[in-house]
Amino acid sequence: MEKNDLNEKLSEHLSVINKCSIPSKQGTHPISN
Repeated sequence: MEKNDLNEKLSEHLSVINKCSIPSKQGTHPISN
């Protein structure tokens, strides 16, 4: 697998996590499971 492809998937994943973890300031964390 190319590193570029990996980085792309990783940054995509991170942006998804960031979107999901915005409400975590209120105590809810969808990615704690």
